[in-house]
Amino acid sequence: MIGIGWKQAPFGEGLALDDSGKEIHRAKGEGAGGSHGAAHPFEIIVRDKESPIMKGLPEKWMHISDELYGSLRGPAKNIHILCTAFSIKDADKQKAGTGMHEPIAWTVPFGKGRVFVTVLGHAVPETTAPDSAIILERGCEWAATGQVTIPAPADLK
Repeated sequence: MIGIGWKQAPFGEGLALDDSGKEIHRAKGEGAGGSHGAAHPFEIIVRDKESPIMKGLPEKWMHISDELYGSLRGPAKNIHILCTAFSIKDADKQKAGTGMHEPIAWTVPFGKGRVFVTVLGHAVPETTAPDSAIILERGCEWAATGQVTIPAPADLK
């Protein structure tokens, strides 16, 4: 239902973006499964500025220290990526990144319904951060109604 999630590589296909924004599909069983390194601040990049969920948000902003999930797995079908974060592949493996732009929020059609997913917010401080909260609020409204009436905050950076 959510398209991709925290699963091992044999579970299904992976999905990320390369530096040019092109979708890269990892074959079932190829590479790592769902993972994250140490929490750290990271930049979020909007990939669909016209989505009702993302409309009016800045093209890029810094998110507070949080876990950056990578190598998520699943059927990886009909996923519409709304925003991503670059998962730094560092030599000391503190961030344990993939070197790819990993999906942060996305939508998936499901039957007659709509599914919204965000991986921001490991714990209360990260979930209640202004960017996490507004994406979650707007995503839930969109999933329930197909529209977004909650305005984008003017001060999100």
